[in-house]
Amino acid sequence: MILLPLCARSQIITTYAGAIGHCFGGDNGPATDASFDFPCNVAVDNLGNMLVADFWNARIRKIDKATGIITTIAGNGHFTNSGDGGMATDAGINSPTGVATDRLGNIYITCDSITGAGTIYYVMQGSYVRKISASGIITTLAGTGSAVYGGDGGPATDAGIGQTNGICLDSSGNVFIAEWSSRIRKIDLAGIITTIAGNGIPGYSGNNGPATDAQIWKAGDVVTDNCGNLYFTDASYIRKIDAAGIIHTIAGTGGSVYSGDGGPATSAGIGNACGLALDDSGNVLFSDILYPVIRKISPSGIISKIAGNGILGYAGDGGDPDSAEIKSVYGVAIDSLNNIYLSDVQNENIRMICSTCSGNSATKMITADHPELIIQSLPTYGSFNVILTSNTQNASRLIVTNMNGQKVKDTPCVSGKELQMTLNEPPGVYLVTVICGQHLLHSKILVG
Repeated sequence: MILLPLCARSQIITTYAGAIGHCFGGDNGPATDASFDFPCNVAVDNLGNMLVADFWNARIRKIDKATGIITTIAGNGHFTNSGDGGMATDAGINSPTGVATDRLGNIYITCDSITGAGTIYYVMQGSYVRKISASGIITTLAGTGSAVYGGDGGPATDAGIGQTNGICLDSSGNVFIAEWSSRIRKIDLAGIITTIAGNGIPGYSGNNGPATDAQIWKAGDVVTDNCGNLYFTDASYIRKIDAAGIIHTIAGTGGSVYSGDGGPATSAGIGNACGLALDDSGNVLFSDILYPVIRKISPSGIISKIAGNGILGYAGDGGDPDSAEIKSVYGVAIDSLNNIYLSDVQNENIRMICSTCSGNSATKMITADHPELIIQSLPTYGSFNVILTSNTQNASRLIVTNMNGQKVKDTPCVSGKELQMTLNEPPGVYLVTVICGQHLLHSKILVG
């Protein structure tokens, strides 16, 4: 059992999905017990379900918001791009990197063509963009498997596409992909592909001019806002293409160092920006693959750190995100409640920063292995026995929150006593917290 401090501010970090280790496992069970192998980008659909591009497992997986159950929705585990016209679960998906969704429930993914997958001698080749319809049918939207740049102005299915990472859609349904070969490309509703940024020469130039004339080091993740602006990560920079097609730098100095929190983002040092997301207040959030932190750029251009204490590790669940240990966060996503999701490829998990959690001031963190809190399910739906053993000290209240951080139960409790609890809540994963003086006891329960 882990005793953690009370949340010191209005957010806490917790593990949303993923167990220790890199392999494939856990489908049809709680996502917190599932195994990933290099979970790349993540996305949240209109229903709040989490989509994960599970790179080395060659699958797209979904975590149901209501139940917390994880399933595979695309990919049979084979490193091929095959199965067009059939069910996505029967298709081969070769090393998916990016994932996005539209308002109709369609899912879009970027897939590399890797030969020798699963060995140390694998070779990355060209990429594909594939679409999974709301009914689960998979088709190829773009790419021939060749990494040789070509095809602009014609059907995207005839285009050569280099290694890809991020993918997003605008409000009109146009698809944007970031190619590490220094370009941003667009697939319109007619299926025609064009380059909207990058002249194909790796570098950094072109600010305040046409994005198609600019040099881009390495386009990573991409997101769009409702005003027609597109943002993307470019190595040690965050850049923006406005609705008129003009490119700007909104963060970074190119120094590949970490600096500048509290000041203008354009004066800040960034190691290697990777995942990118926008919240509904216009803040730009990004991860840094070189430094274990998540940072935010405000609409006024000020940069700050919102998660990660700078130490490579895996610790801090139930506490302040700013004090947590993370490793290499690849993807960042935000849901409709402004909860933030981070895919940590080295820890093989998905962490959530809850936007609505609250608590008292923290004192110190104590980590121990004491089975003070025991939860037993009862035959009645949503009914549990909560047993606080005699070793529990100063227990006073039991609080249950859902995975959005919203409190659904708050009741007194006493050390050494048994408490019967009924949750009249929808199926899902819930966090049980027992307040014991200055400490917390945590456990998770699944209502089926």
